[in-house]
Amino acid sequence: MEEESHQALAEGELFGQYRINRILGEGGMGQVYEVEHQVLETHHALKLINPAILEYEESLQYFRNEARVMANLNHPGIVAVDDFGETDGYYWLRLELIPGIQVRKDRVISLDKYLEKREELLHESEVHAFLRQALAAIGYAHTKGVIHCDLKPANILLHPKGAKIADFGIVRLLREDFHRHSAQPIIEETDFNLKDLNECETAIVGTYEYMSPEQRKGLRVDGRSDLYAIGLIAYQMLTGHNLPCLKPASEIRKKIHPAWDQWLQKALEENPADRFRTAQDMLTSLPNVKIPQEIGNDANHHFLQFDDSTHQESQSNQADVPVGGQNQTKRLLFLVLMVVALTIGCAYAFDKWKAFQPVAIEPKGPVPSPPTHSTPDRGSVATISPSPDIRPAPTEPAQESQEPAPKPFEAPIVKPNPSPGFPLALPNAPQIGKAWNVPNLNIKMIWIKGGMFQMGSKENERHRKANEGPQHTVNLSSGFWLARTETTIGQWNELNPGSPLRGNQNLPAHSVSWKEAMQFCNKVQTLARMVPEGYEYRLPTEAEWEYACRAGSQSAYWFGDADTKVSNYVWSATNSDKISHPVGTKPPNQFGLYNMHGNVREWCLDLYAPNYLPKAQTDPFGQEAEQDDGPTILHVSRGGSWRFGEPYCRSAARKGERRATYTSDLGFRISLAPAAPKE
Repeated sequence: MEEESHQALAEGELFGQYRINRILGEGGMGQVYEVEHQVLETHHALKLINPAILEYEESLQYFRNEARVMANLNHPGIVAVDDFGETDGYYWLRLELIPGIQVRKDRVISLDKYLEKREELLHESEVHAFLRQALAAIGYAHTKGVIHCDLKPANILLHPKGAKIADFGIVRLLREDFHRHSAQPIIEETDFNLKDLNECETAIVGTYEYMSPEQRKGLRVDGRSDLYAIGLIAYQMLTGHNLPCLKPASEIRKKIHPAWDQWLQKALEENPADRFRTAQDMLTSLPNVKIPQEIGNDANHHFLQFDDSTHQESQSNQADVPVGGQNQTKRLLFLVLMVVALTIGCAYAFDKWKAFQPVAIEPKGPVPSPPTHSTPDRGSVATISPSPDIRPAPTEPAQESQEPAPKPFEAPIVKPNPSPGFPLALPNAPQIGKAWNVPNLNIKMIWIKGGMFQMGSKENERHRKANEGPQHTVNLSSGFWLARTETTIGQWNELNPGSPLRGNQNLPAHSVSWKEAMQFCNKVQTLARMVPEGYEYRLPTEAEWEYACRAGSQSAYWFGDADTKVSNYVWSATNSDKISHPVGTKPPNQFGLYNMHGNVREWCLDLYAPNYLPKAQTDPFGQEAEQDDGPTILHVSRGGSWRFGEPYCRSAARKGERRATYTSDLGFRISLAPAAPKE
């Protein structure tokens, strides 16, 4: 068979401690086999990564990521993973073996095959039971901070005890820049062979249909993207149509509960804010469908059987309690609790009323009038206004001061921000030539004196790429401040409480688009309130970034040319264990800047161009793009990362990314520098 020609391992072959029983499936990532442990005689599924794609650093990382993520998800509705390793040059992942279910004469494992084998559409009660299982599982994953991003029928496996979601973690292969990728191909699970697909098709086939609108656009996704995919699957199961149309589901398929229309509409809203907020919200909003005595002649009714058995099991524990008596007991208990709560509440309110009664105290001097308004600083205790029925003793009005009002704070190099936004009056401001600590965020800014340098790499530099030249002279006529470290998760969350990043607060912020990084800079500008005349908080230009990274050097790295020294100074794929590390954990360069060569890549202000202009430049600035999106509108990212090897960590190494891109190895650091020219 054609499928067998692509098998890496043959049936009956020994693979480490396992004997290969049969191949279960094949996709772009590799093959999945049923195996038997030779000592324990246990059966498992073993997923092998295709050796042909191991040359791409991302692929192995994503494979490890699936193992790490899934091994920490313990839920009956999620396929269990319990081991990861390498044997004979193959990396593998050991999973729970899913036996599938019998549908007439065939055994099927995945939901898509189950739907194919059915001769008629699932009854709405079956769909309802399936959604209860799937939403419980995905809701659990979301509480653990894990988003699937690739939910589709092929990734939902069928066990005699119910549906199980597979392939958490591997879906991180779905890069947000799938529309354009010139460096590393995106490998995605598909039903096709890798060699038959181009780079773009490999990322989209078998996945694009179930993507949320924001995911298709390469924007930030959260749990609501998974809920959108579940809504699509439900629509397909109810109507038999793969994509929603203008007709409501109840018009396509008669006699289903009319509440499905409203539920599906909310699940499939274009704007994530209009969808169900959580999986639990989605689950509790399901239509209240009834299970008929006869559904049809098709076999199994798999989800319904599982859901019924679970329901019966839960009821069996209460078989000795009459239903009416049980409800009466609940009502009585509720009334008792209400009486107790009201009693405690009344006593508490009476004590508070007595505490607020006015006490006659002789004033020792004139009592000033309260200010007409006040804005407490962040973290201050709010003032409690007395009840209208509790009148304090009258006082004499305060005399108006005859002294002139004090002049506002002035400094020769600073100006107030016209839109402060935060109720903070800072007693100090950044001073040219001195380090500066952004208030309330603990962002330490290093002052970097302007000067001239050779930008780009020498023609004979090892690992040099064409986009790093021609080398040319750049003059930075003004000094600027640059953050000592990458922006951290803690600093990001302080200014973005509505869209926080998860993880250790000292890890670098990541998965942030260019726009979001610029918005962060704008928020810092608002928070700081006072900035030097002609300066602003923004992303550094590419020239400023390289000048700061080199710190006066012209070698491949600020510490020299030898690749053997890189691990001493840089977090890269060689020593990072494929994860980011807390900022400031490698030695700083001569300017006092940390992690310029690694940990996470960093956004720059500039638009990306494949080459430099072959002439000297003074204060080059990146220009704003005329359009927000498009596969050709790229911004510069600089520095290496935990994902890439040493060649990508050099001072001159550069990449271009769509401004909507956000990946786990791409972050930023802010600068306080001369304002970019306005068009």
